Amino acid sequence: MNRIFSVNLDDVTVPYVATDTLLDIDRIEILRGGQGALYGGNTHIGLINVITREPEFTPTGVETQVSYEKFNTFRVETVVGGAASDTMAYRVAAAYHTSDGYHENVGLGGTIPTTVTSLPAGPSSSSFRGTKTG
Repeated sequence: MNRIFSVNLDDVTVPYVATDTLLDIDRIEILRGGQGALYGGNTHIGLINVITREPEFTPTGVETQVSYEKFNTFRVETVVGGAASDTMAYRVAAAYHTSDGYHENVGLGGTIPTTVTSLPAGPSSSSFRGTKTG
């Protein structure tokens, strides 16, 4: 069954996205109504447009968030950015998330290992954005 809405991340359509895989978000826009003329098919009722933070020329330092949760879930998210030169800035965001899972495999006597995948795919994700002026 096709979805009747679309999710875009920085103007790129993401086919399937979980909300816990998004990081370094500036804003989320909800566009109601059919958006097929601008964004193509599968936007019959609207669009969720996720915009990440823009790179800045002022040093942002390193922002890191580490959490340990139930089911042996471990999550690390970090963001760093600043000026690469007088005319170029960068911002790099990366995340890692792993978990033992929520189910026990009683047939084989162990747990079913699950790793929550992040964008674009795999147990870790990263994104890089650059800005050039002049």
